[in-house]
Amino acid sequence: MEGIAYNGTKMILFGGDSGTAPSVASISILDVASMKWTDGKDAPDARSEMACSVSGDNFIVWGAE
Repeated sequence: MEGIAYNGTKMILFGGDSGTAPSVASISILDVASMKWTDGKDAPDARSEMACSVSGDNFIVWGAE
């Protein structure tokens, strides 16, 4: 699941299905200007089939574990 933050300068990619696990907790952040990915701190709980939103500086995710 992805969300756009910081006025469209960053894209956040979180969770999903790795093919070997039902859901994952990884977070990756794309800097749109440089097109470079960085790894964020893994979330405490893995998620797949979730929904997300950005509110200010907060990335909010909810869905199945």
